[in-house]
Amino acid sequence: MRESNSFLPILLLSLLGLIFVLHALAASFGWYLRYPAFSIIPHFLGGFWIGCLALYYARSRSAFVTLPKSPWGRAVLFLAFVALVGVMWEFYEFMFDRVMIAIGNPFRTQPSLADTMGDLAMDLFGGCVFTFFAAWGDRKEA
Repeated sequence: MRESNSFLPILLLSLLGLIFVLHALAASFGWYLRYPAFSIIPHFLGGFWIGCLALYYARSRSAFVTLPKSPWGRAVLFLAFVALVGVMWEFYEFMFDRVMIAIGNPFRTQPSLADTMGDLAMDLFGGCVFTFFAAWGDRKEA
């Protein structure tokens, strides 16, 4: 999949733009409040994006990062990175809620533990889908 490495920056920027636009629209029009399940979409795309970012970083910094030869090893590495970023994002949302409450704004980014667990599950699902496509691309080029 080395030849397609030039495709990764385009995919990264496009996905990031899509996630940003979806989030901006949802925040502006109250979609997160009206449709609580809407956060599934940006979290899935975010997990996919983080997996793509991990692959791009590993390939562009091959002198510093060596990917495992085993597809399972790469899958574990990518999903661990997706999980780490997903957990860090949930900490960010938790702290954001504390600040909003402190200044008197009732809006919450984490309405419940079930929402947080669903967000993390969608992050990982997006990362799994990316890992599947990355492994499929590597297999086609082998």
